[in-house]
Amino acid sequence: MAGGNAVIVKPATDNPLTIMKIVEICWECGVPGDVLQLVTGRGAVVGEILAESPDVQAISLTGSTEVGCEVAQKASRTLKRVFMELGGNDPFIVFEDADLDRAIVDAVAGRIQNAGQTCCSPKRFIVQNSVKDAFIAGVQARISALHIGSPLDEASEMGSLISPKAAAGVQKQVEQTVAQGAKLVCGGHVMQQTYFEPTILDGVTLEMDAARDMEIFGPVFPVIGFDTEEEAVQIANATIYGLQSGVMTRSIERAMRVASKLECGGVVINSSGNYRHLDQPFGGWKKSGIGREGVSVTLDEMTQAKSYILKNVLA
Repeated sequence: MAGGNAVIVKPATDNPLTIMKIVEICWECGVPGDVLQLVTGRGAVVGEILAESPDVQAISLTGSTEVGCEVAQKASRTLKRVFMELGGNDPFIVFEDADLDRAIVDAVAGRIQNAGQTCCSPKRFIVQNSVKDAFIAGVQARISALHIGSPLDEASEMGSLISPKAAAGVQKQVEQTVAQGAKLVCGGHVMQQTYFEPTILDGVTLEMDAARDMEIFGPVFPVIGFDTEEEAVQIANATIYGLQSGVMTRSIERAMRVASKLECGGVVINSSGNYRHLDQPFGGWKKSGIGREGVSVTLDEMTQAKSYILKNVLA
């Protein structure tokens, strides 16, 4: 709207109420209803109509890579501009010279936020073998002390997943990873239909789906060991995704060197990649999305450039 556009909002099917309330507040504050409209419904129906409509000039989507590819394909028929913030399998690299206590705190904080349902939360924990056991022990101690419960309880540190289906899906992914050879250190089960136990998986290797292209959208910590810096970068980049990354090390030279080699849209040095600032051009490489969001770039994405060439106007 700041760029002069009329906007149609299509909320997510599973959790539409917050954005519906925000739109209602905007109307109450004087935003015209024909400038900001809201349409609810399933993406397979409403989303398809919007994506294929010749009257829609651009689409901004936050969702799964699978849905993003479908929407982009439909939008291409009318050459719409698309901006997509999609899936991720974000690496969190811990070198042996890192502040291990800080790495453990930030790993847990980054992963349990929103019960692990955050696009840029750390989802693969790539830890140097010399400190891997200590890292796992520290993470296990920290998650075992978490207060898990309703967000209405101020003492809660982690809540539920969005639906029973989502919780069951995470359990299936954990079971698949264990079947492929990973060791279940703790957790791994659904609680009260929608809650999922914080889970640590050790011995994850590049041959397993969790180490590459399977995004686990829940509080699960797949731990992958490495020996050399080059190996850590190789593991981190061995995925179709490239949203955010975190690098833990006391060496700024190593941090910058590794960050420059990571195939992703943003790198947080000495914390997890679960970070986003309004001024940051936020977005991903590869199948994590197209375009960037943020105050510094959104207006460029949402406007068209036009050149005015003045000839013979001063005569």
